[in-house]
Amino acid sequence: MSLRSVTATLAGIAILGLAGCAATSPQSGRQQVVVPTSVSEVYSEVDLQMKLATASPATDEQTEDQCLQLEYQRQIRKLMERVVVTARRLYPDLEERGVKFRFEVAPSAEAGVLSNAGGMIIVLQGTHDIYLPDSVLAYVIAREMGHVIGRHHDENSAATVMFSVLTQVLFPAAALVKGLSLVLPTTAVGSAMTASAISYLGATALKTTYRSDHLREAEEIALMLLAETGWDVFDIAGEAESVIVKEGGSTWSEELRQSLNRLDQVACGPRRRPFVVQPAGAG
Repeated sequence: MSLRSVTATLAGIAILGLAGCAATSPQSGRQQVVVPTSVSEVYSEVDLQMKLATASPATDEQTEDQCLQLEYQRQIRKLMERVVVTARRLYPDLEERGVKFRFEVAPSAEAGVLSNAGGMIIVLQGTHDIYLPDSVLAYVIAREMGHVIGRHHDENSAATVMFSVLTQVLFPAAALVKGLSLVLPTTAVGSAMTASAISYLGATALKTTYRSDHLREAEEIALMLLAETGWDVFDIAGEAESVIVKEGGSTWSEELRQSLNRLDQVACGPRRRPFVVQPAGAG
């Protein structure tokens, strides 16, 4: 039995007992185990802040030119204003889950877009240096919105909660030794660190198995959002050809490269097939 099937079964047992629930991906129909968005927002916000803290610091030029950051922030908010309206129309459950999309720019030399379960979308200022056309920038941000809409943060948080619970179940001695920390401080610390490491590694492994599904679903949601808002996918793909993503970049940059390649296949694939004249009456 694969890691994914084992952990999915364990997730159903552990999470459902913690006010979690089974859900279905709004895009692909994939079965998910999630926690409520109100719970996930706490976990995903911690993860968001950790990523911001470890991102490359802003350059001297970015630090000195605060107007550039504010201008970029206004551009993004204006660009995504209609997309948010479309998202609320297509996915009415966002209101029930308490998701409110907001867009901010964080000072960093690194390129990337981050989010939490509550709808906070953070664009790292280094993204401005990639010179994304408006349509491509909208697609990249809408893709991050897709992670929120697709409940990917809720699913990742469920994995974190699940392995935290399983660690306590599988390593009950750790909790006992913690209580004896005054008597056995060294052992207590070592036991706690072992349990935490196992919990973290287990949750990370499970999240990794879902990562490709998350990316595909987010991309599909992004294309639907933009198409329903009035963007032309062929135009987006055409302008994406001018985007240069350097080799050997960050994980986000590599995922961007993959997304733009798939966007090109979706938009341009049908146009590359030879035109066939249908016989009369073929419909």
